[in-house]
Amino acid sequence: MFDALTSRRPYKQAWPVERAVDFLRDQRGKQFDAALVDLFLSRMPDVREIMVHWADSNEPIALPAAPARRGLGGAANTTAAVAGLAVE
Repeated sequence: MFDALTSRRPYKQAWPVERAVDFLRDQRGKQFDAALVDLFLSRMPDVREIMVHWADSNEPIALPAAPARRGLGGAANTTAAVAGLAVE
């Protein structure tokens, strides 16, 4: 859902990250599982890193200032990082 909201589509403009985060928080426990929203939001530094890494080269990403981030432990662990799984 977050990617769909923050990505430009032929039928809509991309939402700013802050708006998408606000939407997830507002729908926490309603449309979205509260524990999963909490887990996803706790990994926002990693999400920002992934967004920058996979951004379309001709479309800038406007990200808010991020707190110090942890590394992902390698590109192979990207899926685990997004899912909030421990990566050894």
